[in-house]
Amino acid sequence: MAKKSKDLLLDMPPDHAFALARASAYEIKGFRCVVDDPSRYALKFSKGFGLTNPMEMEIWVQATPDGRAQVNFQAGILALADPFGFLTASLEQFSAHLENHRQAWLAGTAPSPPPANNRALWVNVGCIGAAFLIIGGIFLIWLIAALAG
Repeated sequence: MAKKSKDLLLDMPPDHAFALARASAYEIKGFRCVVDDPSRYALKFSKGFGLTNPMEMEIWVQATPDGRAQVNFQAGILALADPFGFLTASLEQFSAHLENHRQAWLAGTAPSPPPANNRALWVNVGCIGAAFLIIGGIFLIWLIAALAG
């Protein structure tokens, strides 16, 4: 299983950071919560099933010695590697939306909607396009061979 992690350090108590992480993570489309444990400041979200690149996002909050909160994000995908950057895109999506929530909380405004993550769409379009190019090339070679022969 390929994994990637990212840490954020927030100038707030861990319980406030966990509340922000929870509120922001629940708004991310496509992910469903499978673990929500306020006693351990732990969240776990899952996306996909079977052959659709299942992905997990674990979020936990820890107190630092100076009383601030460290938010740890860990993304995992059921693959040996992540050549298309699915993990990086999801980590950025979750951490950026948490930062949006933090900025809105400090300003006393409503947070903006979560950022879109269209990585899977573009990878699928690219793979389908490459398949059509290969099939079209084979057909073109066959057509040229048939006309020349």
